[in-house]
Amino acid sequence: MVDRGIRLNLKWLLLVTVLALGAVLLAACGGDDDDEAPTDVARTAPASESPTDTGGASPERPDVDAVDCGPLFTLEEVDDALGWSVGDERPGPILTARGEVCLHSLLADSEVFVQIQPGGPGDFEPGATVIGVSGEPVAAVGDEARWFGGEDSEAGGDVGALSVRQNTSIGAIYFRIFVGRPDLDSGAQLEIAKTLALAALPRFPGDAGYVNNILLKEEAGEWTRGEGLVATLGLFAGEVEATEVLLNPELVDFDGTGVILMAREYLEDGPDDEAKTEIERLLERLILSRERLEAMAGIGPPTTARGLQPIFLGKALGAGDCEDNHGAPAPCVLEVTIGELDEMFGEGKYSIWVEEGQSQFGWTDNHLLWAKEAMTESAIAYEAEGDMLNVDMWFSAFKGPHTTASPLFEGGDCFITLHGPMQNEEESVFKQNIAAAMAHCALPVLAPPGEEEGDDCEIDICLSSEFFWPVLF
Repeated sequence: MVDRGIRLNLKWLLLVTVLALGAVLLAACGGDDDDEAPTDVARTAPASESPTDTGGASPERPDVDAVDCGPLFTLEEVDDALGWSVGDERPGPILTARGEVCLHSLLADSEVFVQIQPGGPGDFEPGATVIGVSGEPVAAVGDEARWFGGEDSEAGGDVGALSVRQNTSIGAIYFRIFVGRPDLDSGAQLEIAKTLALAALPRFPGDAGYVNNILLKEEAGEWTRGEGLVATLGLFAGEVEATEVLLNPELVDFDGTGVILMAREYLEDGPDDEAKTEIERLLERLILSRERLEAMAGIGPPTTARGLQPIFLGKALGAGDCEDNHGAPAPCVLEVTIGELDEMFGEGKYSIWVEEGQSQFGWTDNHLLWAKEAMTESAIAYEAEGDMLNVDMWFSAFKGPHTTASPLFEGGDCFITLHGPMQNEEESVFKQNIAAAMAHCALPVLAPPGEEEGDDCEIDICLSSEFFWPVLF
């Protein structure tokens, strides 16, 4: 039998995403960190030089959170792979080391188990060993895989380890899967590990976003910075298909704030005048100020926004008027105020803007009710930390394929667009999306120590809104 201490106290290489653009992305945030430091885009732990003994995190890199291993396997997948009916008796997964290691076992002292934990490039170097044995190449698992097992291992054949490397558009993922089945030979243990590795690979998060996509395609020579900004803003506006713009259409980070900030910087010093003209047009279409919304609703001067004036004409139209005058549903805007927030924080500080006849675009009264409740609870929570920006929330008529709630900044206001995909969300998720967007609007009061209020930074790097909204919903 293998000593349980070998299983639980094996030293491992920490998961690392290798980002060539790390320094560029930090610069976009305005950070002064060392070029070697992985950014929040990686959300990984630092790498060690040794394939078998890290002795803890490398002192040369900051310690940041690794991928949560909990969702990588289902209980049924582990049971099926082990060929062992664990059922309700299993106490796992047991999470250790900030969630970097997940142990699935029959009982606390069982020799039948599966454990997934971070790996590293050292596992693939010549002469690398894990549990005291050299690895053998394994085909058809990730981009590269090695199996460490057999009777010559420190575990005496009771335990084997599969180390996997998978390339992605933003770097490489490394992880190990340990399998404990003392009654099976090394080949059978390997088959269990392969099955679970193939199940886990597509479930790793890849925190690539729109900014990453622009920079990566620019580095590859597929477009210039100006062309990338025009294409990405065109995607936001529904003028360009995602497949024409994105290296990886399954983006995880859908926040467009970084692209907007990058576009504004490009307008100041970008070299391509033609691209700057297109950027101005697209920003004007995408970002609606309070003044323009009021004009659309007929409570302000007529709008002069290019492309919008023929639709809105500076007056509020009924849903039928929209259809009669334009031959198709068009956004006709009404302001919905929230009395509780008006009383607490000032009239009009928080507003929701809807289109008359919004049911034409898939929105329902429930969506409006949920939005009001989420905005109210979020505002009360964040205002307790300090004075928030003015917030305007808009129900969009566009059925954007990749976005839910996206916050943008215009002057001293924060503007949140609720996109079509949110119509398919259940109430709790719908409200979570709004609360996360509201946390971005709270940047001036929730910014980390040392950040200047209103800093132009990549907001997902300088502020993790995900820290705040679970408290609310």
